[in-house]
Amino acid sequence: MYGLLDIAILVFLIYITIKNKKGLFFIIAILLYVPNVTLFIVMLFQDSIAIRYWYQRYLRFKLVFLGFVLPLVILHQSESNWESNICSSYLKDYGIDKTPEEL
Repeated sequence: MYGLLDIAILVFLIYITIKNKKGLFFIIAILLYVPNVTLFIVMLFQDSIAIRYWYQRYLRFKLVFLGFVLPLVILHQSESNWESNICSSYLKDYGIDKTPEEL
């Protein structure tokens, strides 16, 4: 079941990356999901103890990595992008009509 969900997430990430034409985070996420999906597909066609071992090990690595790094990335994005956008939207209330490039 996790493998099918990972395939769906990988396809969705590729679609979002192609549609937006930017996003280093999405490219890193794609690179994180490609080995997982590849190992799952190999396991479907050629099931062995070694492939199951590597699939389970990579699945654990991916889950720990996403569980630790993803919140850090979200915090970084909130500080650098979202907060600055919110603050810049209120500059006109204080009589500042310059774009960030002009400041």
